[in-house]
Amino acid sequence: MVCCWAVLRYTWPLFCLSQAVQNSWLLYCHRLAAKIYLIFQLLMAVTGTNKIIKESLIVHLFFTGSAIQNKLNLPVFILSCLLLLGTGFSTAQPLVPRSPISQPLTPESEKLKAQGRQQTVLNISRFGRYAILAKSEQGSALQYIDRMAGPSAIEGQPGETNGRIDAFLDKGDYKIITHSHNEGEGEVDLRVIASEELNTTPTQLIDYKLIESELGDFQQRSWWIALKQRKTVILEAAGRNLADLRIWKDGNWLIGDKPVSEVIEPKPGKPLMAQRMIVNLNPGLYLLSAYGGPSQPWAETSTAKPFYLRMGIPEIASSARMSRVMSPFGIDRWRVPAKSDYYRMALETPEAASFAVGRFNERDVFDSDASQAFIDKKTLVPVVQIKTRSQDQGFQLVTVQAEAGRHYILQHFMMNKYRRVDPGKYWVSTLHSGHGSDSVDATAMMTKWVGSEERYLYDSALNLDLNTGWKRRFNLLDSLTLFFEVKQTGTYFVNAEGVSAEYRF
Repeated sequence: MVCCWAVLRYTWPLFCLSQAVQNSWLLYCHRLAAKIYLIFQLLMAVTGTNKIIKESLIVHLFFTGSAIQNKLNLPVFILSCLLLLGTGFSTAQPLVPRSPISQPLTPESEKLKAQGRQQTVLNISRFGRYAILAKSEQGSALQYIDRMAGPSAIEGQPGETNGRIDAFLDKGDYKIITHSHNEGEGEVDLRVIASEELNTTPTQLIDYKLIESELGDFQQRSWWIALKQRKTVILEAAGRNLADLRIWKDGNWLIGDKPVSEVIEPKPGKPLMAQRMIVNLNPGLYLLSAYGGPSQPWAETSTAKPFYLRMGIPEIASSARMSRVMSPFGIDRWRVPAKSDYYRMALETPEAASFAVGRFNERDVFDSDASQAFIDKKTLVPVVQIKTRSQDQGFQLVTVQAEAGRHYILQHFMMNKYRRVDPGKYWVSTLHSGHGSDSVDATAMMTKWVGSEERYLYDSALNLDLNTGWKRRFNLLDSLTLFFEVKQTGTYFVNAEGVSAEYRF
């Protein structure tokens, strides 16, 4: 049909030429194209007449009127050209995710009989995201039919629950169908509400920056994402009313990737809808839009509509000790150079939390395989640690999960028991995990290899003799090694209290 329309609208000068040279084959092709296109348009005209249909009728008038006489009919030609120019030019309109006027739209019938299958027609004048709602006393399901895409899924249950559809609708007419109980009574109230854009002038979304805002039902917020090179974009959003998260190329064309949804509970009794996306994008400008929907039920009555958004996984140094407050998502993620092989997480008080370390893969950030450790309210010392194998390349993904707003301490470094050094002068110091007051004394020994023989050089050991002992209070979470310099031969006793353990010299 599109090909026929192109022939009809933009090659009519060739038709005039065919008349001049008396080319019957070219004339036949034009007449055939006109008739085929007219048949398609007349079928579409059953539900209404649009601009393109008018144009097709005018063009058909010109071609038919001229072809019947087998010559150029000048009066018909002039009349057809004037009418064709009067209709203007029809061009394909790109998808523009701008917010339509946020007010209820009116179907042809706002109220339908709440019995069996009923239908009406809805006219959309501007592309956007719309909520279509049906409400009756006994419950009515809802469905719409798009001329191009066909019927949508049925939302709601006849005789039990009312239906609601949230969808992107282009300009045009849509058939709205309600499904009620066959013996239902009363009426079905129909409402159509356009999504309202709250960020009227979208700002640029920055990597790793946490966005804290509000998003309610029938609302949307948008941000620009500018990429100078091809990149895998990692997005995570959460909100009480969050319903959808979409990306638009140049703010016009919808990217096909859809988010993965999950209900999370970063604070007890206050669940949020979380949506995550990992999408590989070419250089260019993109518009990220978050759309609101029905709210998640909370344990306590509240009108709060929190919304949070972040992009990317931040990178931290290979050795660090930092104090953090858990984000509103209830989960924090970090990229750490894979050279680090010791990871430790500590809480102020025992409570439910988890700690995970695994190989970082930008395409599998939210479901990666990792070593895990857990803390609960019965844990005596709220500290967990994970050891991995040091690697020269790549990153480890460190994940901390706890109640939003809780303080935690994250520490990691490369734990080498032996290190070879080149000749020269060095300052040698120790790096402790955890707080110094909870750790045992730091002891060390320096040796030198001569061929295959290891020779003693220096030490920083604890002195022990028959008159001098050693006493210390510390946390024993794993195997522990201490160096003692025993100055006198004799019998020594180890008396330990607290954690049950085995001690050896």
